Amino acid sequence: MIIIWQLKRLMSNIGIWQSLFAPVGVGWTLTQIAIQMGYESILAPYLFLLWYLMPLGLIVGGYIYWPKRSSSKTLPNLDTEIEIRVGDIFSSKAPIVVTIPTTLETEFHSNAISEDSIQGQYTKKYCKDPSVLKLCLQKLVQDNNDFSTVKNFYSNGGDVRKYKPGEVLVIREFDRIAYCTTFASFNEHGTAQISQQEFYDLLPKMWMGIREKGEFGSVDVPLIGSRFARTGISRNKDILRELVYSLSVASADARLADKVTFFIRPSDFTRWGFSFEFIERLLLNVCDEHQQRMMENGSIGQPLDV
Repeated sequence: MIIIWQLKRLMSNIGIWQSLFAPVGVGWTLTQIAIQMGYESILAPYLFLLWYLMPLGLIVGGYIYWPKRSSSKTLPNLDTEIEIRVGDIFSSKAPIVVTIPTTLETEFHSNAISEDSIQGQYTKKYCKDPSVLKLCLQKLVQDNNDFSTVKNFYSNGGDVRKYKPGEVLVIREFDRIAYCTTFASFNEHGTAQISQQEFYDLLPKMWMGIREKGEFGSVDVPLIGSRFARTGISRNKDILRELVYSLSVASADARLADKVTFFIRPSDFTRWGFSFEFIERLLLNVCDEHQQRMMENGSIGQPLDV
């Protein structure tokens, strides 16, 4: 899928077409000059070779203009690499952040959880059945008495436990570690939603939970809140900015991981107007802000404007 995305972007770049035809054009011009100088009889048998310059131009142009799929920077003084990658987060094996409802809902048949969501894909690939994931989450909750809970009553009269956003439950039972993070709540219409302020508040809590309970190494993070939950944030660029910036702030006191990779789906990259110019500027500003914060003995800078 990522190759198809790269090919589409390559074909939409005018540079690749210039590379394709430019060698032929230059060769043809030089040939015409040589013919005017009286070398036509010598060059005539070899004119067909000009068309072989097109594959050469395509190879050179493909090398020069092949679309990037990732960009990364290292946080100063911490050696923590932050990477923003376009691709499928499930092509990786590193521990993954999986956002889950605050009610720990896992079933597909209730239409509460989309099979295309990160939770849905993780369930199908690693847990096989939503009930298996549910049992794992319930056991982890029983082992963590410090979770804050309230009663949440649905319109059908049933009630379930509801947990505050940002709680991290680490699942190690399957082939890929998951940092299940309570995220959105369902309204009376069954739509997952979280307020903008709740989203901002849960990020530091999520990073702290990963640092305290997780594996020190690599962490894969999707563009959480960008598809199936209403966050009150209108642009996915703002969501990415908040994720990266909050990681930098959370790393001010202690190193969180060797590497944190934020994944953007190829379709989302195109749909929401992302560019690597924006991504590289964001990473540069985050690292500069982080270095300044470290120099000021941990004082927090202002939100980035990129």
